[in-house]
Amino acid sequence: MVDAALAYDQAGCDDLLAIPAQGDPAAWWTEIAEPAWQRVAQRTVLAGPGAVPEVVLATAALRALRDFTEAFERAMVAGGAPPANHPSRMRKIVLIFAAPDEVVPLSAHALAAALTAKGATARIVTGPASTHRSLELVTMVRPAALVLATAQRRPDLDLIHAVHEGFAELPVIVSLRRDDAASELPLAATVQRVRSFTAMLHEALAVVT
Repeated sequence: MVDAALAYDQAGCDDLLAIPAQGDPAAWWTEIAEPAWQRVAQRTVLAGPGAVPEVVLATAALRALRDFTEAFERAMVAGGAPPANHPSRMRKIVLIFAAPDEVVPLSAHALAAALTAKGATARIVTGPASTHRSLELVTMVRPAALVLATAQRRPDLDLIHAVHEGFAELPVIVSLRRDDAASELPLAATVQRVRSFTAMLHEALAVVT
């Protein structure tokens, strides 16, 4: 997979990262996609114009997650479940944010797919989202839980503080692997720090299932 990304082989990456119909997006992320993403990010490359190995891999990963989720939802509806945007499914939605300056929030997309595969409903906030706009989204969506899914070592936590101040009862889950970064979180029972993707998924599922 790393070789395919470094060779700018988009079709090869797409094939290698495809998630089987009965696959597990959480295992796919922790065992395959994330390690490959980290290895590619560590490589120094003399690239030509328009050639970015990380973009090749990210494109393949996002395509795999989208294809899996769409196929899963189609199968759910065919089996009699309501569609993804049905009010009955939107009542317990997990709202997922990435760090404000995280360009490709792959872990957020992987978490949304993993939640979907467990029967939960999740949406990812993409594009520019100031703290004010983020609070508006929380007010509008009324999520059952909010998650900050990031690979950054010290992400900006202004959003977490603002959400906790405005919605003190809302469960907030924050993925932080560094203890010194975790010390900047609000001290509250509703704000949960996790160290791994698996723990982040389990905490989100505990709220909505």
